[in-house]
Amino acid sequence: MTGKEAVRLAAGLTLFFAGWGLAAEEGGGGLDHTGFRECAECHAVQDAAWRASAHNPATGCLRCHDPASKSPGRLAAELEALCSSCHSQRAVLRGTGAEGIEETRSFHSGVACISCHMTGGGHSMKLLRPDDPALPEDRTDSCTACHRDNNRATRAHQLRDWHSWYREALEPLEADLGGIETRLKERPALFSDEMRAQLEGIRRNLDILRRDGSEGAHNLDYALEIMALASRRLKEIGVATDPAGLEGR
Repeated sequence: MTGKEAVRLAAGLTLFFAGWGLAAEEGGGGLDHTGFRECAECHAVQDAAWRASAHNPATGCLRCHDPASKSPGRLAAELEALCSSCHSQRAVLRGTGAEGIEETRSFHSGVACISCHMTGGGHSMKLLRPDDPALPEDRTDSCTACHRDNNRATRAHQLRDWHSWYREALEPLEADLGGIETRLKERPALFSDEMRAQLEGIRRNLDILRRDGSEGAHNLDYALEIMALASRRLKEIGVATDPAGLEGR
């Protein structure tokens, strides 16, 4: 392959292949992808969705798909491994990785990423919230796609409740952490090595939640466990380093 051909090929690989439905389109016999030049020539819908997504231009179709693969959707690797190669949220779904917290699984722990982020096969990877006013009534949202026992309004209310519980727990916790960190800067001698290590652990655990970005939707039980432990430890550190309390002893 010449340099010009390589550039042209790379420029043409600007979308994801359609995952499901591909076998049907190929009539079971399979298309010959060895000589293709542009994915968009056959997959215009997927190309348009990808171009509007956060994955453009960070990744192209060959990041997740391999034309030579025989797997459904011509995936380049196992499905969850593909998502986890860029995203860290899988650990939150499984409830693992936080210091001092036992594995905390939830009803979403076994759910595949694409169940929520590719609802209906959309390559925009956008979560279709049940409370999105722009979502057509005839379009299935990401929650109701699995939870068919009630309507969109109920799911929207539940999602808002999760976010509310998450924020109500996190906001005072961040204020307490900020106060302790200010005290650490002003009076470092009050803090033992163990306290400093605990503060570092609290920061790392809360960073897990910040990087996750779902505000509890991925695994609310796990998020609340992390924040409950942080709250207890901050309270203990606060009492132990309270200047007024120390002077009165």
